Parts: sequence; structure tokens; C-alpha cells
Amino acid sequence: MNTDRYDSLTEVEVEGLSYLYNFADGHAYHDINEHYVDIINNLQRYWQEGKDHSIPDMEKAFKNQFAELIDSSTLRSSNHFSVCPTASNSIDIVAAWLHKENKRTALIEPAFDNLYLLLKRRGVDISAFDELALKNENQLAQIVSCGDIDALFLVNPNNPTGLEMTECEFIYLVEQCKAHNITILLDRTFRLYGKSNFDDYHILEQSGIDYVVIEDTGKTWPTQDLKISLMVYSEAISSTIRLLYEEIFLCSSNFALALLKQFVAVTAKFGVDTTIKNEVRRRSETINDALAGKGLKVFDNDEKCQLPLCWIDISATGYDDVSFAARLKEYDIAVLPGRFFYWNSKSQHTQFIRISLMKPDTEFYEGIGKLKEAVTRILEK
Repeated sequence: MNTDRYDSLTEVEVEGLSYLYNFADGHAYHDINEHYVDIINNLQRYWQEGKDHSIPDMEKAFKNQFAELIDSSTLRSSNHFSVCPTASNSIDIVAAWLHKENKRTALIEPAFDNLYLLLKRRGVDISAFDELALKNENQLAQIVSCGDIDALFLVNPNNPTGLEMTECEFIYLVEQCKAHNITILLDRTFRLYGKSNFDDYHILEQSGIDYVVIEDTGKTWPTQDLKISLMVYSEAISSTIRLLYEEIFLCSSNFALALLKQFVAVTAKFGVDTTIKNEVRRRSETINDALAGKGLKVFDNDEKCQLPLCWIDISATGYDDVSFAARLKEYDIAVLPGRFFYWNSKSQHTQFIRISLMKPDTEFYEGIGKLKEAVTRILEK
């Protein structure tokens, strides 16, 4: 994996699919736990459910089930939504809308670089803002009041750092954007890993602001990349967003909707901690134990939630991210070099790698053992 010749994170992820221990992509590939086994054993049931219901009814049923999981009566009552096959499709539609409306857009940094690449390809006027501004009222107010932007695109919790806004911080953001007529574009694809559980849909709707929220199942439930991305938007922009959607998609898959609706329902029944977060914590602890004393430091702070990813500072090793990733490939291990998350300032951020946690059980635990061995050998040389 010659990461120095790649231009994007997705290229590195695709290459990682060929490695024995692939910690590159952040998709959910971990083994199905006991709470979801019945779903997999009864796939015919969800195939039949898809056949028996209209697509609009299934889309609404999925949206309502997701609203129940995140405890949002506002989302449940919303009729302004579309369902895409992937979050990247949702982002692309948002990018097309931004270009059509000539919205100058401030995009969070760091971020997975396909957000930037999709916006750039659609011709959006893009500037960067540091994620830490979301935690600083003065910085945030300066960004939205400068007169240079029309839209703010953020990820909450943010990938890869896990930085997450509190309810009070989000309310302040919405108030500032409302005061300066700024559209909010909110990527919530890692929502269920967050610590703060508040109804952001209610806050957005009550403000009267223009907004789009993007949800995703692919980071959470291990359905072999059968995914649903819910895209919810304010009434004022709904007709244009829907028109752009229908230029690309007729509809979503009823089978995918039925199947993933059940994953969401089971998660709501047993709780996010029991079905999702506990496994993430176990795997995070495994990596922390494996890397202890190796000169690699897992990024952490009080404002960070537990994503199904580890953001690791390798400064003490003497390697940069690309060089360290190249050394790990010698041991059949794929990771992401962190510089690509800094889509506007790559050369200034070469001290991180990202490791994904939600891999098949055997691959993960064997791979972490191999990672521990590889790091020891690399640093001995």
C-alpha cells in the first residue's frame, strides 16, 4: 500500500480490502451479536415485508423507527425526507444543491476527505473551519458573521477525532446561523456513538433555519454494506432537494428498508449501550492495551465520544503517517494515514493514523496481536 501515491482516503481504503488485517475503512463488518441473530436467520420475512408494502410506506416506516430510536418526535412528524443507498449519495445531492444555490460553504476540518471531494467535484465554493471552533463561541460567531459564507457543513460527532457538540453548543450554533442566514448541513452518520442525546431536529425546526441532516446505517450495523442513508431537510428547500434526488434515484430498496428497520427496532428495544457501544468499548480497550508503552498514543480528551475508530498519534515513533502506514503493510496490516483528513492542510498534519474497530471478530483480535508485534519490530529497527 504505497500511500504516498494516493490522493484520497477512499483510494487507501480500497487498497486495504486486499490486506489480511484491514483496519482502513470505517464500515461495520463485525460479527452479528446475539441481539441481531434472529434477523439474519429470517431474511425471507423481510423480503416478504418489502414485497407487501409500498415504497413510500416503507420509507416512512423506516424513518419513524429511526426517530423512535433517537427519541425525536420532530423527525417522526417530518415529511421532508429522502432515502439514499449510501451517505455519499446524500452528500453528493447536498453538494449539487449547494452549487445550484451558489452557497459559499465552510466545511469542517478535519473530516473524511470525500466530503470535500464531492463538494469540489460539484463546483461548490469551499473554505475550511477548524472543528475546535464548534467549542468556542467567539470563533464560531466570527466564522458565521464574516460575510464570506452562506452555509456551514459540520460532522457531529466528528470523524476521526470524535469531537462532539453538547446541546447548549448546538443551540448556540443554530442561533448564530439563524441570525446571519447561514444554512446548516449536518452529517450525523456517527450519531449513535455520541455521548450527547438531544433532539437536534427539534432545535433546527424551531429555529426556522434552512438545514439538511444526513444519517447513515453503514457505520453502525454489520449488514455487509447493505445500507440506508436518511436525508432530512427543512420545508423551504424540500422541493429543490427532492428534485435533485429524483434526477438520480427513483427510490430505495424495500428489502433494505425492511431489514434495516428491524435492526433499528432491535437496537431501540435493547438499548444502544447493550447492542453497540459496549462492543466498541471492549475493542478500544484491546487496542489501548496492545499499544501501551509502544510510543503510540490513542487520542483522547473530555470532549471526545467513543467512535468505532482509534485516532492514534505516532509522533514519538519518528515516522510520519504515510511512512508508518507503509511499514505496517509489510506485516499485511492496512491503516489510514491521517493527513488526508486535513483536506485543506495535509502537510501540517502528518502525525496521526486511524484504525477502525468494527471488523470481523477473528480478523480484529488476531490483527491487533499482529499490530502489537509489528509496532514492536518497526520501532526496534
